[in-house]
Amino acid sequence: MQFVIFHGAFGSAQGNWFPELKSKLESLGQKVIIPQFPAEDETELTAKGKTKITQITLASWLETFAKVLPQLKGDEKSCFIGHSLGCVFILQAVSAFKIQ
Repeated sequence: MQFVIFHGAFGSAQGNWFPELKSKLESLGQKVIIPQFPAEDETELTAKGKTKITQITLASWLETFAKVLPQLKGDEKSCFIGHSLGCVFILQAVSAFKIQ
Protein backbone atom coordinates (compact mmCIF):
# COMPACT_ATOMS: atom_id res chain seq x y z
CA MET A 1 0.00 0.00 0.00
CA GLN A 2 1.05 3.57 -0.56
CA PHE A 3 0.15 6.49 1.68
CA VAL A 4 -0.11 10.23 1.04
CA ILE A 5 -0.30 12.51 4.07
CA PHE A 6 -1.85 15.96 3.59
CA HIS A 7 -1.00 18.74 6.04
CA GLY A 8 -3.39 21.53 6.99
CA ALA A 9 -3.69 25.16 5.93
CA PHE A 10 -0.73 26.64 7.77
CA GLY A 11 1.10 23.34 8.18
CA SER A 12 4.14 21.72 6.70
CA ALA A 13 5.24 18.29 5.64
CA GLN A 14 7.58 18.21 8.64
CA GLY A 15 5.03 19.34 11.23
CA ASN A 16 2.73 17.67 13.70
CA TRP A 17 2.78 13.86 13.74
CA PHE A 18 3.56 13.43 10.04
CA PRO A 19 7.26 12.47 10.24
CA GLU A 20 6.58 9.93 13.01
CA LEU A 21 3.73 8.31 11.09
CA LYS A 22 5.83 8.24 7.93
CA SER A 23 8.68 6.56 9.77
CA LYS A 24 6.40 3.92 11.29
CA LEU A 25 4.68 3.15 7.99
CA GLU A 26 7.99 2.91 6.15
CA SER A 27 9.31 0.54 8.81
CA LEU A 28 6.40 -1.71 7.80
CA GLY A 29 7.52 -1.57 4.17
CA GLN A 30 4.98 1.01 3.01
CA LYS A 31 5.61 3.85 0.58
CA VAL A 32 4.79 7.26 2.11
CA ILE A 33 4.63 10.67 0.43
CA ILE A 34 4.12 13.92 2.34
CA PRO A 35 3.89 16.77 -0.17
CA GLN A 36 4.56 20.34 0.89
CA PHE A 37 1.60 22.40 -0.22
CA PRO A 38 1.82 26.19 -0.56
CA ALA A 39 1.14 27.89 2.76
CA GLU A 40 1.69 31.24 4.37
CA ASP A 41 3.51 31.44 7.68
CA GLU A 42 0.70 31.99 10.20
CA THR A 43 3.01 33.67 12.73
CA GLU A 44 4.30 36.09 10.11
CA LEU A 45 0.77 36.90 8.90
CA THR A 46 -0.38 37.60 12.44
CA ALA A 47 2.66 39.73 13.27
CA LYS A 48 2.19 41.89 10.19
CA GLY A 49 -1.55 42.16 10.73
CA LYS A 50 -2.25 40.74 7.29
CA THR A 51 -5.57 39.12 6.64
CA LYS A 52 -5.28 38.24 2.97
CA ILE A 53 -4.15 34.68 2.29
CA THR A 54 -2.73 34.25 -1.20
CA GLN A 55 -0.81 30.96 -1.22
CA ILE A 56 -3.40 28.61 0.26
CA THR A 57 -5.73 28.26 -2.71
CA LEU A 58 -7.48 25.30 -4.24
CA ALA A 59 -5.70 25.97 -7.53
CA SER A 60 -2.22 26.04 -5.96
CA TRP A 61 -2.86 22.89 -3.97
CA LEU A 62 -4.27 21.04 -6.99
CA GLU A 63 -1.21 22.11 -8.99
CA THR A 64 1.08 20.74 -6.28
CA PHE A 65 -0.87 17.49 -6.02
CA ALA A 66 -0.70 17.04 -9.80
CA LYS A 67 3.08 16.68 -9.33
CA VAL A 68 2.53 13.97 -6.71
CA LEU A 69 0.25 11.80 -8.86
CA PRO A 70 3.05 10.43 -11.10
CA GLN A 71 4.80 9.15 -7.97
CA LEU A 72 1.84 6.89 -7.15
CA LYS A 73 1.77 3.41 -8.60
CA GLY A 74 -1.54 2.94 -10.39
CA ASP A 75 -1.69 -0.79 -9.67
CA GLU A 76 -1.21 -0.34 -5.93
CA LYS A 77 -3.85 0.73 -3.41
CA SER A 78 -3.50 4.23 -2.00
CA CYS A 79 -4.52 5.61 1.37
CA PHE A 80 -4.89 9.37 1.80
CA ILE A 81 -4.50 10.74 5.33
CA GLY A 82 -5.47 14.33 5.99
CA HIS A 83 -5.04 16.76 8.83
CA SER A 84 -7.35 19.77 9.18
CA LEU A 85 -7.78 21.44 5.76
CA GLY A 86 -5.95 18.46 4.25
CA CYS A 87 -9.08 16.34 4.81
CA VAL A 88 -11.25 18.71 2.79
CA PHE A 89 -8.58 18.97 0.11
CA ILE A 90 -8.50 15.19 -0.30
CA LEU A 91 -12.16 15.32 -1.34
CA GLN A 92 -11.37 18.04 -3.88
CA ALA A 93 -8.37 16.15 -5.26
CA VAL A 94 -10.24 12.86 -5.56
CA SER A 95 -12.98 14.63 -7.50
CA ALA A 96 -10.69 16.78 -9.68
CA PHE A 97 -8.36 13.93 -10.66
CA LYS A 98 -11.11 11.26 -10.75
CA ILE A 99 -9.27 9.04 -8.25
CA GLN A 100 -11.15 5.95 -7.12
